[in-house]
Amino acid sequence: MNKILFFVITLLFIGCGSYSNCPSYIIGTDEVSLVRKLKWLKKRHPEYNVVLTGEGGIKFSPDEYVEPYYYCVGLKLPMEDTTVIVKVLVDVYDLNAKNIDVTSTNAKSANTESELIFQAYSFTNGNSWRLNGQHVGAKEEQEKVLKTFEKEVLDKIRVRYRRQRFR
Repeated sequence: MNKILFFVITLLFIGCGSYSNCPSYIIGTDEVSLVRKLKWLKKRHPEYNVVLTGEGGIKFSPDEYVEPYYYCVGLKLPMEDTTVIVKVLVDVYDLNAKNIDVTSTNAKSANTESELIFQAYSFTNGNSWRLNGQHVGAKEEQEKVLKTFEKEVLDKIRVRYRRQRFR
């Protein structure tokens, strides 16, 4: 009985993954093109750029690799009468396994789709991140944030996408 319980618990941990409760999108373009389109959008709309303040008052951009699986992008988006900062992750594991830097100008991918994970959002300059379902009113609030993200980002970079509730 103990062996079976251990086996089931192990399978649950392996299957859950780091971002298993996060909404995600299947995007109709490869990872390299998706990262390029997100960077283009931030260049075209500098108001979308995010600068966070870390320990000791050090300012930084959240756009970076979260090795070896994801490339993180932060966006500051207008939402109704406020601003929301979102952190999304582009799954680049396949490219990293082949030593391809997704930000390189000569990077190429053979994939026809990519996955974008909606990691977290904040209304307070990135000092207090809201993750899935961790506060009162989370479902309705998160739905508004996701709709804003789709309108302000995915529609503007002109990609096909479909939302998945969970990974």
